[in-house]
Amino acid sequence: MTLDNLSVDMDLKDGRLGIKPFKARMFGGILNAQLDLLAQGKIGTLQAVLKIEQLDLGPILKERMGVQAVEGNLYADRNVKGRGSSVAGIMGSLDGKSVLTINKGKIATKYLDALGGDVSSVLFRMLGLSKDSQTTAVNCLVAGFNIKDGRAETTALVADTDQVSLTGDGEINLGAETLNITFNPSPKRATGTGTTGKITSGISELAKSFKLSGTFAHPSLALDTTQTATSIGKLVGVKVFLEPPNPRHQVRDRSCVCRRRKRPGKG
Repeated sequence: MTLDNLSVDMDLKDGRLGIKPFKARMFGGILNAQLDLLAQGKIGTLQAVLKIEQLDLGPILKERMGVQAVEGNLYADRNVKGRGSSVAGIMGSLDGKSVLTINKGKIATKYLDALGGDVSSVLFRMLGLSKDSQTTAVNCLVAGFNIKDGRAETTALVADTDQVSLTGDGEINLGAETLNITFNPSPKRATGTGTTGKITSGISELAKSFKLSGTFAHPSLALDTTQTATSIGKLVGVKVFLEPPNPRHQVRDRSCVCRRRKRPGKG
């Protein structure tokens, strides 16, 4: 990875490694990190702070992976600490916070399509992407996590494209290296209830939830049928509440309207 203007202040004494700070410029952005690692017998105690500002994702992916599938400016702020006899042990005990944001982003749809199989299909559906367009704008992405005992729980997980607003909720188990996050997309073309109170979009388009599960090595992204059923039930209730009664129905069967309006104990 190409670094410019690298500055490192490193000190190792009595089993304690301190890097305060590690500074560099890379791909238009600024990296500022600090690390403190104390070895006590077989146990190491780690504290790390990482801040990244305005990192240009396009060039870094092109250098590292040979493709420029994603563009955008990345900001990151992480402050964590943990202890253990290995990297996995430290990750499993980690405490702290992590916040990552991306703005003015773009996704090259041809690279998502190249993933193939169910993953590509689910991503296109979840993000509301069209295979006819070369790129899709990502207006912003925010991923915030609170980390306790190796479990990173979402505090904010939001992505916004021109087609979809996407929210997520769940956790990442850093010790077991497993994923459990549900994503709920809301298509922007499904807007408003209007003066008539009618929902203008199909229920299925508004109620698709997706589940990211599995392990870091073998993640799985698929339709979450349980959550989708719950969402459909809620949406049906909202639709019935918002839609006014049919006038012809009231004339033909007033008893039905009365039963819907009567209060408990009023007969």
